[in-house]
Amino acid sequence: MFRVRDGDFTAFVYDSIAAGNYGTVIEFLRGKALTSPNSRAVQSVLGWCYVAQQNFVAAADCYERLTMIDPDNFTYWQSYAQCLSKAGFPGEALKIVNYVAEKGNPETIALLKASIRFQEGETRECKALLEKCAQTNPAIVRNQASVLFQQKEYTEAAAKFSQTAAMTGFDPGCVYGQAATAYEMKDFRQCAKYLNDIISRALSTHPQFSPPFDSGTENKQVFQNSPVLQQSYLIEAYNLKAAMEHHMGNGKSRMKQTKLRVHLFPSFFETSSSANAAQTSLNSIPPRNEEDIDMVTLHNKAILEAEGEPAESIAALTHIVSQPFYPKETLANLVTLYFREQQFDIAADFMAENTEVCFTQLPEDIYSLFEAVIIEQTAPEEAYVRFEELIVRYQEQLRKLSAQEKVRRREGSTDKLRAVESEYDHVLSRLQPAVMSQTVMYWDYKNYSQVEKQLKKAHEFLSDQQNWRINMGHTLFMLENYVEAAKFYEAVVKPQTTDMMKLSPVLLANLCVSYVMTSRNDEAEEILRRVEDAENYVVEAEGVQGSSTSSHLCVINLVIGTLYCSKGNFQFGLNRLLKSFEPSVSAKLNRTTWMYAKRMLLAALYALAHRDVMLATASLLDCIQFLRQCQDAGKSLLLSDFSNPSDTKSYVFAEASLLADLFCMVVYGQK
Repeated sequence: MFRVRDGDFTAFVYDSIAAGNYGTVIEFLRGKALTSPNSRAVQSVLGWCYVAQQNFVAAADCYERLTMIDPDNFTYWQSYAQCLSKAGFPGEALKIVNYVAEKGNPETIALLKASIRFQEGETRECKALLEKCAQTNPAIVRNQASVLFQQKEYTEAAAKFSQTAAMTGFDPGCVYGQAATAYEMKDFRQCAKYLNDIISRALSTHPQFSPPFDSGTENKQVFQNSPVLQQSYLIEAYNLKAAMEHHMGNGKSRMKQTKLRVHLFPSFFETSSSANAAQTSLNSIPPRNEEDIDMVTLHNKAILEAEGEPAESIAALTHIVSQPFYPKETLANLVTLYFREQQFDIAADFMAENTEVCFTQLPEDIYSLFEAVIIEQTAPEEAYVRFEELIVRYQEQLRKLSAQEKVRRREGSTDKLRAVESEYDHVLSRLQPAVMSQTVMYWDYKNYSQVEKQLKKAHEFLSDQQNWRINMGHTLFMLENYVEAAKFYEAVVKPQTTDMMKLSPVLLANLCVSYVMTSRNDEAEEILRRVEDAENYVVEAEGVQGSSTSSHLCVINLVIGTLYCSKGNFQFGLNRLLKSFEPSVSAKLNRTTWMYAKRMLLAALYALAHRDVMLATASLLDCIQFLRQCQDAGKSLLLSDFSNPSDTKSYVFAEASLLADLFCMVVYGQK
């Protein structure tokens, strides 16, 4: 209930707008609209506030009412059409524009129609409409640049954005267009320059948007989607900066495309990287209430969570695709996460239930790849053939692009060369998952010799790709060719001279084992020392002991212990297990470390049951004590992201309890 004195209504409304309290104004004016539904002042301010909140459906209702109150006012009709278009009703918006075409000047009508066509994705018709307008109007030139960008004509788009900038001076929207174009052209230095210009100017003019922000529960700092924030282009700039950092290898997963809209392909076996530069960029966005966060930012945050919390990421992406508007890459990322987490049935059902949307929104080659992965579950031979067709197609494209690249280099055409290189990278990003998806079919059957052959077939194009090197190393490791495996691992590890935490712990563990098996113990100890130093630095600097970033050394020791157990030396292997969790089981226990630990313990129980090994009672008691500690530490630790939290058997506690009972039976003859 608002207590505003008569005569103070106008001051109250405009003071609230100035303070960014649009919700307050809306609530106040909705009450006034009930008693004065035909008030132009009430409806126009109400509509403006809805637009500021990006609630275009409600805004459209206000402007529709205004067209009834004053049907000769073209501005109302224009705003009504724009809101309908942004609310997801482009057809209705176009009808409105055609109805009032005689009321406005031809250029304004053409701009309106072009905007609606652009919203529909009809870039050709949009381009034709813009060409009819005066080319001296910066709004026209900027829209033309946007159309060219959508058509992937990045060189021409860059020229148009530059033309607009020359006409208007610094405009954050135009500069963002230049940054996005530079990003797509792989000119990351120029992209970073544009983004820094946007961010530095915005924070200089509006220091309240500068991080860090107060995140306390009582005085949590929250900003509304004010016109000032929207016009600053800070949100877009930080999103694109995060995308660029990911593309350059500073993120937690492979991502490309503007605003982190990316196709997350399932890599086979193992990927590495753990830097958080992209997360830092997203955290620099001024915090908003959850209902005010735009779809692109929600999407990007979900993608960043995919490595650590895939279930939450899938839930977030599922929510996004249920909205009227969402980043077009969301669908591909959601389906890809289903595949990566081996939820093939769910992925198949989702694609079957959304056939038309998947067919129109997923690029043809990605759709073909997903289809092949689904078919593999029931018809592996057919899937293999489909993967092969994709691989052959991509390899042919890459050879043609490689020849074009040589021609462009001789011509000295920087823009054309960059365009060819961009296309080459794009096709290469398609080839790798096709190769890995086909190859993993042999990996699943433990046919490692054939895996090696398949990987070698892709050597021409993938030999300099980190995932290919890691996977080749894993394959040779499984073939017990430790000398060659170490060479591939070293190609990944040695260039990483600053932060060992960026590398996968399994990769480091396998390298150490390869060194041990080839009598290079000093080099294995050097790896362990570097990892220990890196972990200590992280713990001291950030206080994150026990997080996934500080369990590298534990995993490495567990893998080495597993090696000794596999060779029958359970005494040494189990001692390595127990030492790997020192000084605190609760600090080191997570899903990954538990997986390796229980494998060794189960192997030991199997060997004991078959009387293949004799272990000292003291060692068995140590194992029991360790498992009791795992029970305590694992009470809230789910076995996987997709475990049922309401099922007590879904927790590490349950498995640790069972193993402890089995060891008690070995020692005491009873639980």
